[in-house]
Amino acid sequence: MMVVDTSIAIAIFKQEFDAEAYTLQIGRHGNPLISAATLLEIGIVLSSWKRLTASEVDQWIENFLQKGQFTVVDVTRSQAKLAREAYARFGKGSGHPAQLNFGDCFTYALAKERGAPVLFKGDDFRHTDLVAA
Repeated sequence: MMVVDTSIAIAIFKQEFDAEAYTLQIGRHGNPLISAATLLEIGIVLSSWKRLTASEVDQWIENFLQKGQFTVVDVTRSQAKLAREAYARFGKGSGHPAQLNFGDCFTYALAKERGAPVLFKGDDFRHTDLVAA
């Protein structure tokens, strides 16, 4: 089990040099998890590029979820609390090097709650108390 961050979906969408490695890593882990809030963030990022219509964004996300055999986890009250705590501790403007954004905090909360490693791209989660996948 592992939690997948928005940064991975975007790397795969953009077919970045490491996209195939991330795809393989997702496939190797049984039951990859993704927060419902992460799906919103993926949609916002993809829509902001104005290359895709809303229905194309939805279709890409659905294909991504299906190919990766993801379990989408609804945001719970306890996750919302963990996300708020993460933002206070690691969020943008906190002075902490992680500088987590809104979406990152939901990935953090899900991983923290489940005791799962996080698959991410970049350095933000490396500066937290989570384990990298």
